[in-house]
Amino acid sequence: MGAWGYGPYDSDAALDWLDDIERPIVQSIKKALGEGTPHEVIAAAGLLADLDKRPIDLCYEATKEDLYHKMVARLEKLKADGEWVKMWKNPELIGLQIGILILRLQAVALSHAEIRAMTIKVCKFRTSTKHKPRKHKR
Repeated sequence: MGAWGYGPYDSDAALDWLDDIERPIVQSIKKALGEGTPHEVIAAAGLLADLDKRPIDLCYEATKEDLYHKMVARLEKLKADGEWVKMWKNPELIGLQIGILILRLQAVALSHAEIRAMTIKVCKFRTSTKHKPRKHKR
């Protein structure tokens, strides 16, 4: 397809290059989610919540892997771990920080789901009206 604009990300080559960068980030987030320390989980959650816009947009890979929902579940477990939370100088503050990350991840996941649902509706509408002859009133 080539380029469609003059911006730094307005070409297939630029987007392919960004995809090459995004894949290892998604893999690192998955690794932290599975076997990471609580600090790594929180860092991965922050990165996942922050990187939902271009130039780095993890939404496709992260949605495909269901990372938003998995990360929310992991953070909820972490927040419920009283021993770990009490290790902090201010346990209420770390609980609040984790709660904020959960809300941010849920908001990103919801916005991507809404965009995906609207795209599906538009595609279905286009296909349903594409080759149907219109009836004219007489």
